[in-house]
Amino acid sequence: MEKLFGIKCECSKEDIPKRAVQVLTSGGRGHVDVADANRHKPMQKKGKGLKRGMRCFVELARCGATGEQVNAQLFQGAVPWDTLLRMAERQMLVGVVFEGICTLPTELAPSKELLMKWLLKYGKIQKMNELMDMRAAEAEAHFRHQGFPCCILKGQGLARLYAKPTSRTPGDIDIWVSGDRNVLISMAKALKPDAEPTYHHIDYALFKDTEMELHYLPTWMYAPRGNRRLQRFFREEARWDITAPGGEFHVPSLRLNLVFVLVHIYRHFFTEGVGMRQLLDYYCVLRACNDADERRYVMQVLHQLNMNRFTAATMWVLGICFRLDREHMLCSPNEAEGRFLLTEVMRAGNFGQYDARTHVSANESEWNQFIRRTIRNFHFLMHYPSEVLWSPLWKIWHWRWRKKQDK
Repeated sequence: MEKLFGIKCECSKEDIPKRAVQVLTSGGRGHVDVADANRHKPMQKKGKGLKRGMRCFVELARCGATGEQVNAQLFQGAVPWDTLLRMAERQMLVGVVFEGICTLPTELAPSKELLMKWLLKYGKIQKMNELMDMRAAEAEAHFRHQGFPCCILKGQGLARLYAKPTSRTPGDIDIWVSGDRNVLISMAKALKPDAEPTYHHIDYALFKDTEMELHYLPTWMYAPRGNRRLQRFFREEARWDITAPGGEFHVPSLRLNLVFVLVHIYRHFFTEGVGMRQLLDYYCVLRACNDADERRYVMQVLHQLNMNRFTAATMWVLGICFRLDREHMLCSPNEAEGRFLLTEVMRAGNFGQYDARTHVSANESEWNQFIRRTIRNFHFLMHYPSEVLWSPLWKIWHWRWRKKQDK
């Protein structure tokens, strides 16, 4: 554990990016908090419609994920660093944005005080990732030893697509296990008798210090035809022999992730909300695919799932925020749909944590939750009619399915 300026850091000196050390030891730039000075003054729109603070934030996130140099011109003049830190916390991108900050020239970096605050959070994220990587490998070994093919979904696997995997804020462990659903549910209940199965996963209490979800299906869709096509795609594309960079555990194929990660984002769009971290994950997945034929095939699958409009919206958001080039896009971007999606992302935060429409009060009944969330989803009717119209019917069916599982 290192001690810088009298403050203990959770990470070792070797883990601290070199640029951060240079800034801390040289004094950095005097801090200017524009958020307080101009609290009632709206930021001027520049470029393609993003406000300056937002442009700075997404540039730092993009470069933190890719390891590229930040466009220093965006950071000339007063920068609302406190606001950027709050935005990074809200979107669960503290570590990735910090990596971006470390590519700035020393004279443009934030103050020592704020940089130290950011550095402490960054160190904790690194420690969390080390634990999650170890637990992911142990979880996979646990199931493979019992004869179940499996791989790690989302988080720790997608982190390997980042320039520095330990900068991505981890969530829980999601493991996709190939096996009979009833058998897997019984195994989960043996560890945690009150575990409640859902259509696609169940909590699996293998570790005391790490939450884990056992997936018998990666995800789903509300529309029955779309869901049948999606599950067929998963069965056809399931691979259990692809090792993640670093070798600790296995991950899905790039083709499967190109479909799965976007459908997962689409699913959360209708349930909890989508955050910028999930979009940055998909940006990294798209950048990893350099095969035009593969992108065309993936777009055909998404077309069969009736996701053309959402895909086009996502391409616009990734283009405007993270400068995804047309070569890596799955289809032509749709600006109108993209703006609608981006508004929802910034309103909701990571998985809807800041969206009052998705919050569940302590005494709220299941019926009231169902009504409130159905009303929220009807806000999306003109954009994604099939999923919106099927969602209440699917939820009623799912409620009955879960009741049967409890017997």
